[in-house]
Amino acid sequence: MNEEAAQANTASTPPPKLAGRLLRLVAVIIDGLIGIAFVLPIYWYFHVWEDVKAGVQPPLRVKALIWIVGFATFVAINYRLLEKRGQTIGKCCMSVAIVDLDGANIGAARIITYRFVPAAVVSLAPIIGPLFSLADILAIFGEQRRCIHDRIAGTKVIDLARD
Repeated sequence: MNEEAAQANTASTPPPKLAGRLLRLVAVIIDGLIGIAFVLPIYWYFHVWEDVKAGVQPPLRVKALIWIVGFATFVAINYRLLEKRGQTIGKCCMSVAIVDLDGANIGAARIITYRFVPAAVVSLAPIIGPLFSLADILAIFGEQRRCIHDRIAGTKVIDLARD
């Protein structure tokens, strides 16, 4: 009987609502601002601003260091939230979460490995990287509201706030 009751309860529970595009955007902006705070010292130490103003690309080692520090900081800050709730700090602030297509929590390792790493690595490639990043962002305007990185990882972002 318990199994039947659980199935009946599941059948009456509506599927999670997809997170709105604006909520997702604000969550990414919050996460980005947090990340910037940790990589700004690298920009200042290696005079990246001066290079950019002069129209010079920073050396590859500096770009790699910025990426590594930024990514490591992102993982360190958000790992526990991703593991327990499928959220980053930004997603937590906006009451949205990353789940699998069935609405279940998938844990930090899968989110990081399949959702964040591929998109981050491809985005670093010359010419293809910026095009991929643009396509990734624009994919959210599809009916399923899933970016390319969501499709790669088999995830979706849901709204945790209930009406």
